[in-house]
Amino acid sequence: MGTRSFIAKKTPSGYKAIYCHWDGYEEKPGVGWTLRKYYNTTAKVNSLLKLGNLSSLNKSIGKKHDFDKDWKKANNYGWTTAYHRDFQYLWKREKPKMFKSLAELKDYANSSWGEYLYVFENGNWRTIRLRGY
Repeated sequence: MGTRSFIAKKTPSGYKAIYCHWDGYEEKPGVGWTLRKYYNTTAKVNSLLKLGNLSSLNKSIGKKHDFDKDWKKANNYGWTTAYHRDFQYLWKREKPKMFKSLAELKDYANSSWGEYLYVFENGNWRTIRLRGY
């Protein structure tokens, strides 16, 4: 289901965030559950954010794959699908967006029809329910 979410990390200068299109809800197998289960270290969160915006989050970063040809294989392997890495012919490279404050990030996520915001801070994930659309 296309439940939009944003995945962010608290940094010394604010918040670094990316968008995820599918399954943004908290319950298994949604984004919230997946982040807590598989992306629970700073190193893993940093690797995830480097991908930029996501189509779907899965249990591993995975490898570059052609979404049109290999989406079933990628899903079976538990690979995340990133717009730029796996749909290069459609999507330009979008780096994570930076926000000076949580309020600024929440405003952006709300205006982008986000339903959930997940923030990694002090080694833990925090869930913020947004108003969505």
